[in-house]
Amino acid sequence: MRWIAILVSLLALVPAARADEAGDLIEARQCFPATLLLSREAAAPEDPAALLRFCGLVTGSCDGADRPMTLPSDPMQAGAAWQSCLRRIGELTERLAVLPPAESCEERADLAAVASMAAARAQDLYRTQESLAARLETVRSWQEALPPVLEGDPCPPPVEEPAASAAAVDATQGSLPERLVAALLLTEEQKDPAPLATVEQAAKLENAPDIAAIAAARRAEWLEANGPADQALAAADAAVLQAAHAGAADAEERALTARARLLDAQGSDPAATAAAYAAAIRALDRRRPELLAFDWIRQGSPYRLRVEPLVERYVALQIDRANALPPDQRVPIYRDILHFAERARAAELSDYFQDDCVAALQARTRTLAEIDPDAAALVTIVQGPSVELFMLLPGGDIRHHRAGLPPRGELEAYPFRLTDPTQPNAWKEQSRQLYDLLIRPFASELSQVATLVFVPDGPLRHVLPATLLDGDTLLLERHAIALNPGLDFIDDRSTRVRGADWLLGAVSRACPPRWDALAGTRSEVMAIEALHPRSDTIVLMDESFARASLYQDLATRPLSVLHFATHAEFAPQASDSKVLLGTCEELGLDDLESLIKQARYRDRPVDLLVLSACQSALGDDRAALGLAGLAVKSGARSALGSMWKVDDAATARLTTLFHEEFARGDVGKAEALRRAQLVVAAEPGTAAPMYWAAFQLVGDWR
Repeated sequence: MRWIAILVSLLALVPAARADEAGDLIEARQCFPATLLLSREAAAPEDPAALLRFCGLVTGSCDGADRPMTLPSDPMQAGAAWQSCLRRIGELTERLAVLPPAESCEERADLAAVASMAAARAQDLYRTQESLAARLETVRSWQEALPPVLEGDPCPPPVEEPAASAAAVDATQGSLPERLVAALLLTEEQKDPAPLATVEQAAKLENAPDIAAIAAARRAEWLEANGPADQALAAADAAVLQAAHAGAADAEERALTARARLLDAQGSDPAATAAAYAAAIRALDRRRPELLAFDWIRQGSPYRLRVEPLVERYVALQIDRANALPPDQRVPIYRDILHFAERARAAELSDYFQDDCVAALQARTRTLAEIDPDAAALVTIVQGPSVELFMLLPGGDIRHHRAGLPPRGELEAYPFRLTDPTQPNAWKEQSRQLYDLLIRPFASELSQVATLVFVPDGPLRHVLPATLLDGDTLLLERHAIALNPGLDFIDDRSTRVRGADWLLGAVSRACPPRWDALAGTRSEVMAIEALHPRSDTIVLMDESFARASLYQDLATRPLSVLHFATHAEFAPQASDSKVLLGTCEELGLDDLESLIKQARYRDRPVDLLVLSACQSALGDDRAALGLAGLAVKSGARSALGSMWKVDDAATARLTTLFHEEFARGDVGKAEALRRAQLVVAAEPGTAAPMYWAAFQLVGDWR
């Protein structure tokens, strides 16, 4: 692997060059080898700033910035910051296990020293507190400082005896918090949960339900992992009741998750197992705000990493239950499946943007039938090698079909086939296969459907639905098409803002070294301007298309349509996604969000955001989330963008036709896009999908 070669070369560097080399690697987003260089610098106790710099990197988002970790003023929160650094150190050590010992022992020893220092700082902060939480976190920080146990490890790092080890604490003496701390240590050291049971009983007698719940949940988790199964299930049941009585959210979620997995392992009652998973997911949802911190090593928040396997197993169980019922009794179960699948979709979006951007919009959700009685939605849920297809039909009926999923590489290659000028018809065979996979199982029920809303999952985000072929007939010829990241992200507010202004921004100049000139953007916005009364349209070209102008216009004008004819990119990391302004300044997605949400403060959201020269990193699932999530995050009701850089003349033609249709007011955005794409596809020289298929409408299609 490439990073192994990089690491091997780094090991030959002299120590004096480590900090500078690490800085270069951070800027290049090579964060794993950079942390190994910084660990040597941080392991020197005489330089506390180096430790903060190290922890700032491993707990950050790997965005190319070199910044130290900032400690909160609250001691408990500061201790938690050190613990987040400790968790990353453990993961780094495990990753080093793939290297030969001669190339990793030195780095692992450095990481062990850094972990010991970080744990000591966390414990110093916790010792200033008197709460049970602080006592537990003191133990947890010690446990997280222990290097991972690697089987057959030829160079295990030295482990110092902890100051608060079980040998120095009597689990039957002292306050309940002290006894619980001792029981946790003893359980780990002696591989026996009896000390936790002792503390649990003592807490019940002394009327301390929170401590009893914590001890019970930890004991249930230990028994789930180590058995026997009947004792583990009994312990999990008891822990659930105690946690609910005590209002201990963390203990409840742990116990419910252990209980669901134990019932699943038994396999005797699928309905009860599904209900147990549903309860665990709900408990995890209640803790969602505290679990959304992004983990760049594992590429996800603790919330997403924990909720996704629960949702996946719940979906599988419920589908098997539904298939055992008569067709007319399946719809309620299908609704539950879709409801819980939205948890994983929301977590994925929150992870991509590294904030909980979907919560406000989910509060306004209504059903598809309430919003548009002529629309149907195809929801895909990838389950390993298969995909579960759910078609939500007008009137509220739901159809389900299970199909084998094509290889990921084939799905990722589809956009490249659409854009290959050397083989203009190579896409058609795969397009027909994808139609058979996604649409044909429901084709007979779609004859009266005007709009198809696609909610894709995983590698199916690389499929452009408008290009699917039934024989030689495009799906676009039969239906208007829109995309949405999930059913929970369909806004229910009225769609049109009568008499509102348009803002057209364009960049034609080059902004070296990254951005080339865009020759057709000036004529594009001039053609669109001609469709709208001049008094209602703001045009910003090149230098006037600046951050200050945008903020002022959006703060003071009732803008409903924003059309940006400029470079924009959606990258695998949201922090790398950019929109270019005419001043050569780049707007990040957070900037775009704060810009557009100004309109929401006046209760007049932006109806449509168009990025006519944008592109996504083709072949990457996470980059495909960029356009799909932009409308959700920004507060715009819908977004129209392209998946790749389209010919200037074709872009100007298509976007002008789209705005012309939409401005009439008698068709929705999806239908306006359909008409524009069909016109361009029928014209000489632009019939190939590379000229018209890149444009996708995400969000409100009305």
